[in-house]
Order: sequence, then structure tokens, then C-alpha cells
Amino acid sequence: MTTTADLRAIADSRATLYKLLSCLYLEEVDVETLKALCALRFENAPEAIAAPAARLRARCEAMTDDTLRADLEALAVDYARIFLGAGVAEGDAAVPYESVYTSPQRLLMQNSWESVRRAYLERGIAVKPRIGLYEDHLGVELGFMASLAAQDGSAETTEALLEELRFEETFLRDHLLGWVPRLAADVRRIKGTTGFYQDAADLTEAWLALDAETLRDLREELQSEEVSDKAASDN
Repeated sequence: MTTTADLRAIADSRATLYKLLSCLYLEEVDVETLKALCALRFENAPEAIAAPAARLRARCEAMTDDTLRADLEALAVDYARIFLGAGVAEGDAAVPYESVYTSPQRLLMQNSWESVRRAYLERGIAVKPRIGLYEDHLGVELGFMASLAAQDGSAETTEALLEELRFEETFLRDHLLGWVPRLAADVRRIKGTTGFYQDAADLTEAWLALDAETLRDLREELQSEEVSDKAASDN
């Protein structure tokens, strides 16, 4: 049986990882993000998650004070090349917007953009993309999931928590899981000089799949407990 303390710990760890992943896509990596990656640990995690997480951690740990500036510059170059198409005449890039991966003409601000905006409004979570970004940017969607997960830990009733979990499952299914695997494939195809963002894409894709399973298992367990409690009270 999952205790209240367990639920809060799960919510906190989910929120922390979603926030970290969000930072990887919103802008170029900075020192604070590197520190967070160095602390990244997955106990008993599936290989699909543990392997890229370990590679990212090893990359960060290998950076020294002497190499840090050059390392950050190399990561910034990779970010610009992979996500912005910088330095490539034909503009080949893994543009991190849901609309680009779900609209026939790969355009920005299409139906999925409108859909995620409605989702943000429905949950009453203020989402303010940085200047130049739209609401269906991967970093923004991951940040939204971080906010949702953080709220799970403060749910006052089982029914309230179930409502939150159902919403998160739906958002994952209808949005992130529907396009991030294709983005990750493009990141792996385009590559870069450091390999950093390939590992980040592997981790992101694997984490979303695992989190969907986690949410489903938690929801089913809570629903079962709710039914048992109701049956006991009726007797």
C-alpha cells in the first residue's frame, strides 16, 4: 500500500525531474543545470532511463573549472544547431514545438498550441513562456507537468488526487507522448559535437513513458482502495 508519505515523495521526485528536463530545452545549459545533472540518481530504474541519466551525469562530472567555459560554449553551439537549426542552410532542426510535430505542414501555433493553452487554463496554472517562445514548446509543457506533480503532494482527499492523476495521464497521452518520441528521433539524427542532447532526448523519451506507467499504477491503486473503503463503510 502506498502511504501518504510515499505519495508526497513520488510527487516531489516527479516535479524535480520534470523541472530539470524543462530547463534542458528552454535555453542553453548553465552551471546550475549542470549541478542538478551531477546530482541525478535513479535507484532501481529501467535501463532505458538509468543509462542516459548516467551518461549525462558522467559528462557533467568530467567538466572541470579549467574546461567549464569551453564546455558550456560547446553545449550552446549544440543547442543552437539541434533546436534552432543554426549554421545549416536548409534549416534542418528538431524544432521543440508540439505544433511542428503534429500539424501536416509543420507550422507553429496550430491546433495543439490551442489545446495546451486550454489545458493550462483548465488547471488554473499560470504559464508564461519566455519571450520568443509559445505555450506548446517542449520546455513549457514539461514545466507544466512539473507544476502539476508538485500539486499532487498537497491534495487533501483521495478523490482530489485521483482527479489530478487523471488529468496528468490525459495530458501525457494527448500531448507529450504523441510527439516527443519523434522529436527525440530527430535529435538523435541531427546529433551535435558533444552528444549531450542525444542523451537528454533519450532520458526525456524514456521518462515520459515510465511516468505514464507510474501515473496509471497510482491511479489504479487509489481507485481500488477507494472501492474497498466504500465497501467497508457500507457494511
